[in-house]
Amino acid sequence: MTNSAMIDIFCPNWSKGLSVSAKLLQAAIERISGGRLRCRIFWTWEAYYAAENRDDPPPSELVEFGAAAIFVQNIFSRPFLGRYRSRIFLPNPEWLDADQAELAGEICDVILHKSCFSLALLGKHFPGARHHMIGFTSPDPMETVE
Repeated sequence: MTNSAMIDIFCPNWSKGLSVSAKLLQAAIERISGGRLRCRIFWTWEAYYAAENRDDPPPSELVEFGAAAIFVQNIFSRPFLGRYRSRIFLPNPEWLDADQAELAGEICDVILHKSCFSLALLGKHFPGARHHMIGFTSPDPMETVE
């Protein structure tokens, strides 16, 4: 079942900086939509992004799917992602490796950029996606989220 008023944000759980990005994105979407959209953040473990786990089921708390999935910095592939109308990637270019870039090009229809640098660098690498510069930064205190 899909909830058209819900957006699911998938964020690695090992960085406080990324958690700030996910929370900023959640707050912005909910505020801009005037409360018509809600966002859920799913904190994902590092193993969730490993290619050998691609057939794993969705997180147990993901019973109802949102209209869109947003991936913060890291992206993964799972069969359940086909249930989303849109798959959105918010990359950090300095951490984007070739495998992640290839996967994003295959499954994402929207790329959000936090900086003009990201848009200039990555815009040409994802020609099939729509690109939007959203322009925000978040601090990375170099601490693991607990």
